[in-house]
Amino acid sequence: MTAGTALRRRVLYGGLLVALAAFAVPASLALAGGGKSATANIEYHNDDCGTSQTDKLAGTATFTRSGDTLTIAVKLKGADPGTYYMSLWDAGNGCAQIDGYKSKFKTESTGSKTVTFDVGGTSGQFVFCAYNNDSATPWNCTVPVVQLGPNELP
Repeated sequence: MTAGTALRRRVLYGGLLVALAAFAVPASLALAGGGKSATANIEYHNDDCGTSQTDKLAGTATFTRSGDTLTIAVKLKGADPGTYYMSLWDAGNGCAQIDGYKSKFKTESTGSKTVTFDVGGTSGQFVFCAYNNDSATPWNCTVPVVQLGPNELP
């Protein structure tokens, strides 16, 4: 094998690897779930509807559907200490807020807290946000968009 052939192979394989990565990232962002339960990371100081803004995490949110009820179990860890309001957003409808703020709670001094709340009559694509009323950068939202229910993407 000549040096030119080896170089062409490396370029070809490198290009294939980049192409595979380009297809894998959007697929993982679009499909966190697809069944009766899904878990998404809560990004620290993220205020965008389902789009990643940072590497730092503030916890997880697990979405579980049972009939017409959606249960969200939230585990904050490393979030800013303070008073939080939990909210659910319809990512399939321009990120419209679903039914206002659902719960209010105060984290420990470490920014940790575990809470659960239920929402009825929802379906489709969701983003959960924990809004810190005591912070200058208050939003901490899930990434990626979670899809549960009859409005899921095929």
